[in-house]
Amino acid sequence: MHGFPFESVVIGTILLLNAGMGVWQEAKAEAALSRLKALATPLAWVRRGAVWVHRPATELVPGDVVRLEAGDRVPADGGLRGPGISVDESILTGESMPLEKSAADELFSGTLVTCGKSVFEITRTGTHSALE
Repeated sequence: MHGFPFESVVIGTILLLNAGMGVWQEAKAEAALSRLKALATPLAWVRRGAVWVHRPATELVPGDVVRLEAGDRVPADGGLRGPGISVDESILTGESMPLEKSAADELFSGTLVTCGKSVFEITRTGTHSALE
């Protein structure tokens, strides 16, 4: 009974390997989650100076001019400045049919452009928008 504690060493080694694999898998999961968050960040085409740039919606401020086209989510509240588009406002109103919007009509954050191309000027962002 006074021999080498073989079973104890094996059990300890297995526990250490298990803990190491758990830490490694946790690190891989965190990295994958951060990559998914980066992909999920909504982007918008905004005019800065005379150039259109692709910026995260969180960087938009009132007064920015944003380009919209079919399939885009409206990043903030604002007034339409260009030609008319169709917008799905079901997220706000529950209305199932897209609404036609023309110049000077209000667009709301979170709604979806279903048809057309246009530009709009942001008037409200973040917690001041209709969606918040």
